[in-house]
Amino acid sequence: MPASKNGRGRTVKGGGGAPAGKSKIEKETIETLKVATPAAAKLLVETMNNENLKIDVRLDAAKNIMDRVYGKSMQPIDGNMDATISIVMGGEVGELAK
Repeated sequence: MPASKNGRGRTVKGGGGAPAGKSKIEKETIETLKVATPAAAKLLVETMNNENLKIDVRLDAAKNIMDRVYGKSMQPIDGNMDATISIVMGGEVGELAK
C-alpha cells in the first residue's frame, strides 16, 4: 500500500494530489466577500431586470438568483436503467475470482 494511504486504504492528509493539504482562505478574505454579497445580489437583480441587455444574459442572472435561493434543480438521469450490476475483474484478481 502506498505511503499516501492509511491502513483502510484512505488517503492521508498531505498524501494525495495536494501534499500541503487544501489551501485555507484567510478569515479576512471571507469577511470581505461576505460584505460584498448584498452588492452582488443587487447586481444580479439589476442585470435580470435590464431590458437593454441580451436575453441570454438576463436569463443567466435569473438562473443564478434561483439557484442561490432554492438550490440547483435536480438533473434527470437519461438512460436505460435496470438492477443489473456487472463487475469486471482483470489480471490476477480475475484469476483468483474463478
